[in-house]
Amino acid sequence: MKKILPILMTGLLLFTFFKVSPAKGEGGILVKVETDKTVYKLGETVNITFTISNESNVFQKLTFNTAQTYDFVIFNIAKNDLGFYRWSQGKMFAQVITEINLEPDEVKIFKEQWNQKSNSGSPVSAGTYRMNFWLTTSMANEKIEEPENMNKFALPKYFATTIFLVGNEPQTIAPFDDVKDPELIKYLFTLYSRGIIYGYPDGTFRPQNNLTRAEAVALILRVISITPQRYLKPTFNDVPRVYWAFNLIEEAYRRGIVIGVSSYAFSPNNYITRGEFTTMVIRALEFKFLDTPNPFSDIDGDYFGFKEVLTAYNLGIVQGVNANGKIYFYPFSSITRGEAVLILGRAIEKKG
Repeated sequence: MKKILPILMTGLLLFTFFKVSPAKGEGGILVKVETDKTVYKLGETVNITFTISNESNVFQKLTFNTAQTYDFVIFNIAKNDLGFYRWSQGKMFAQVITEINLEPDEVKIFKEQWNQKSNSGSPVSAGTYRMNFWLTTSMANEKIEEPENMNKFALPKYFATTIFLVGNEPQTIAPFDDVKDPELIKYLFTLYSRGIIYGYPDGTFRPQNNLTRAEAVALILRVISITPQRYLKPTFNDVPRVYWAFNLIEEAYRRGIVIGVSSYAFSPNNYITRGEFTTMVIRALEFKFLDTPNPFSDIDGDYFGFKEVLTAYNLGIVQGVNANGKIYFYPFSSITRGEAVLILGRAIEKKG
């Protein structure tokens, strides 16, 4: 069990977190940024939580040149106005060496608020906003790059990012600029608003990118709201305890949602196939199998997820491709991030 030490920076109230954000760290230190919502009305206060956790089994110390230990910027992705809001602008910090000490498995929490205004007092407009957060650590022989434009500068050692929507009718706002398909936008919004999916630091979703087996497990467990236990002994030789998705994979395996590629290997970084992902979704959401004729020419009863794929097809969760008078499912083709969102979105919709 992690020790949670709340550090209330502005006396804010506690709230429920809905969103998992990308995080970056080194040496066992991980930072993360979360907002209390993924969609806000214009002018609504944005509640922010930053966490610093020690994922290692040794004591860790972070050192800072001043009393400032972190900073963050918020900007409209479409406008790319990186100077719109910066938390530290106009603030004074004591010129004293500051330390943050973390015992193994310890987590420290910081809270802030944003009033949807720029540093100059200008209100925001509707759109998709990005928050970039980083620790302002000072270490020997280390050059700190301030990450205002993540497309031009290398990410700092301890960095996290998240996106959220602002607008009176947020369902009309595409969460990511590189997604144009109306059906994909619909399900992306559903999954994004529930904190199930997120994009890349540059504000894109990259729907044509493939999904790894480990990433698929993380998605599935978020869908069914499962927080994994902390496991001690690996089931698979290629998923050690230090791997980022170790506990997720162990949890999914022990629940019967996934299996390995063999008794000793999971291949977490391999791309997941259409058949594997569909099987995982049907099992995780516990759909009742439908005993119906097989419409596909490239899958039969010997396939490990045969019943799951047929159930998904008959529920309208997956589709086939009609070619030369036959219907193909392509179960061994790698699934894309966009395809995964469509399958997940339809499955959640069917499940109600």
